[in-house]
Amino acid sequence: INPNLKFSLPNTEKILKEIQFKFDDPDLAKLFGEPYAKSLQTILTKSPEFSYRDIKALRTATGQKTKGTVVIGTSPNVEDIRRIYGALTDDMFAAADSLGGDVSALARQANDYYNINKNLIAGAQRRAHCRVHWRARRSISRSISRRMSLLNGLISLQ
Repeated sequence: INPNLKFSLPNTEKILKEIQFKFDDPDLAKLFGEPYAKSLQTILTKSPEFSYRDIKALRTATGQKTKGTVVIGTSPNVEDIRRIYGALTDDMFAAADSLGGDVSALARQANDYYNINKNLIAGAQRRAHCRVHWRARRSISRSISRRMSLLNGLISLQ
């Protein structure tokens, strides 16, 4: 998919409108980071089109928010963030579907391939962490990170 093609985000916009009241707290920008919070506000207020590259970046940032420190009592909560992530995923696949041909199947295949390998690597890291000396763990972790960077580069070429 050409990373510069622009697409709307109807699924993400719908979810954000459902939980809009949870974004009223100005301290959320501090909690989530200013650029991320601004991106969500832009979707919510302007219904813009985003480049495929920006949609992927926003989805990645959203996924990272689900793994960060959770502050009890804040809103949106982790479940809301997961809903946003799911909506962004749906919008990415809808963008691929709109291009026709094999693009849709290839986008899903790349997503599945990435997830399978990410899970395999995470499992290997957990096992290595338990059994291996810290210097070896550091070397393995660096090697895995380099391979993930290479994998991300290959996926982005599709």
